[in-house]
Amino acid sequence: QERSKVLTAKDKGAAGVIFITPSELEAKDKLMTLQFDKTAADAGIPVFHITRSLADRILAATGYTIEQIEKLSKPWKIDVVTLDGVVKTADYTNFTITLSGTKGTTSIGYTTTGRPSLSPWASSGSFTFDATTPETKLIRDDAVPVTYSVSDTQLQTSFQYNGAGFSRVSAVTGQWVFTFKQ
Repeated sequence: QERSKVLTAKDKGAAGVIFITPSELEAKDKLMTLQFDKTAADAGIPVFHITRSLADRILAATGYTIEQIEKLSKPWKIDVVTLDGVVKTADYTNFTITLSGTKGTTSIGYTTTGRPSLSPWASSGSFTFDATTPETKLIRDDAVPVTYSVSDTQLQTSFQYNGAGFSRVSAVTGQWVFTFKQ
């Protein structure tokens, strides 16, 4: 499985691959046991395996951690939606956002499903972590700053939407708060 990941990364132009200890082994923070796959072929790029604690030390300057990216990177189903303090959840009953990030990068992609035609969300896009407060702020690819908080079971995003793009602007302009759950 790791070999396949390395070869895929190489095919997509990666200069190397760093594997990080999975969260289920985090308590011990030991390296995974690697197995010989009985192949003499070389992957052609450097491959490293590091512990979570080392990965967090490397990422320290960015302000975020492996755990934070793991919490964000999954599908989230809508729980409550408000626009300027007015509940709009009924318009978003089937809304889901799926975030997918790569550990060690400064961006996270997203896709949405079940959004109404009038929505401040595009069907897909990306976020970058804010340079000064990455633990609480993302910048959407349409330059909208998004404040967020995330736990194992809840993701809350809030942002002011004033822009054009994904629907009739006047119907979706204002302060949005989206609370998602697992």
